[in-house]
Amino acid sequence: MMASHRPADPPAPPPEAPPPQTPAPAAPGGLTTLPASGFLVGFDWVLAFGVLALAFLTASFAARNSDLWMHLAAGRLLANGQYQFGTDPFSYVGADRIWVNHAWLFDWLLFQLYRLAAGPGIVIAKAIAVALTAGLLLVARKPGQPVFPGVVCVGLGILAAAPWLLLEPTLATLLGLATLMFLLIRVPRRPGSWTFPLLVAGLFWVWANCDQWFILGPAVLFLYTLGQYARTDEGEDPAALWKALGLGILACMLNPHHVRVWALPPEAFDRRLAEMFAGDIEYARLFRGGLVKEAWDFDANPINPVALLLLLALTVIGFV
Repeated sequence: MMASHRPADPPAPPPEAPPPQTPAPAAPGGLTTLPASGFLVGFDWVLAFGVLALAFLTASFAARNSDLWMHLAAGRLLANGQYQFGTDPFSYVGADRIWVNHAWLFDWLLFQLYRLAAGPGIVIAKAIAVALTAGLLLVARKPGQPVFPGVVCVGLGILAAAPWLLLEPTLATLLGLATLMFLLIRVPRRPGSWTFPLLVAGLFWVWANCDQWFILGPAVLFLYTLGQYARTDEGEDPAALWKALGLGILACMLNPHHVRVWALPPEAFDRRLAEMFAGDIEYARLFRGGLVKEAWDFDANPINPVALLLLLALTVIGFV
């Protein structure tokens, strides 16, 4: 006798979808976040490109500093293999004195560019370097932050620094500081990664061979690292900062002058020279402090000190 087939159980009904939830109405007077306006964001970037143009045009003036010829002459000696590190080739009374030329790489690059493009070429290169400095400062912001505050601050900074944008090694310091700020803010620092320390070491090596004010780089990085212990940023790795600082200091001494590269700039730390050149028309400005009246003259242009005062006021407001 064959068993009869049992009918299959009917399939279970599908689960009912939950009813759509209607968002609760916002409480009267409650705060709401408005979406970013595409027009305003695009307009901010238009202003940013305007700041880059301002930086380029502000720095596009004839080289009027007389030390340009000394840097070109030193670069020519380096290119011809006639330069001896540690001695001053342009002094007849300091032959027995060790001369630390922090700007030897700047001199060599300047002469190579002058040989290729002559005077207009090096002035255009200076203007491009200033525009690049402004561009790095504009993009040195965390993702999602607006562009407009940077446009205002960088624009004021260009106006304030306009009389000092000479064709001299301090351009390397301006560009170096902007690059360091970009690396600190935009380059991620993952635990165990050597990308950031190696980038900082490369920056400090070039900087230390171009200008005596390279000491600002390790100083800024040291202060930034200490600041992480007061208030640690999200995703920050203090160990990577310490590695970058150590490698950067070692990279600075990969220099023809080795440990003598840490000689402090006489403009800021040699009081004897400051007293000697106090009445000199050309060099007195290099030794003036920031609190004397002459330091705020800015070639009798009122725009520059006003821009500096506004920038300082915004800096103070930012710390409040």
